[in-house]
Amino acid sequence: MGAGFLFAPDAALALADHELEALPQVMGGRYLSYGLILAVVALRRDWLLLACVLAIFGVVGGIDAAIYWQSNMMPHLVAGALGFAAAGAALMLGRSDG
Repeated sequence: MGAGFLFAPDAALALADHELEALPQVMGGRYLSYGLILAVVALRRDWLLLACVLAIFGVVGGIDAAIYWQSNMMPHLVAGALGFAAAGAALMLGRSDG
């Protein structure tokens, strides 16, 4: 589905059966879910897994920055960079904790 939304958004939207007007709420649910994943992984204190999750969030920011390259990419680029920076911090925590 992810590739479909990136490369054939109209077809993916029809296949997913989402209504365009409801996408802000759908995105809100997705981001809340991302937060829950992050909280659960952080509570486990598995620093490598936490770094991987944060790096994936950094990739999401990078993809969003690429999508908004011509208009308002900076907030997305910053979010992506923060994800990667947090991933690095998690790896450093793992080194000092273990």
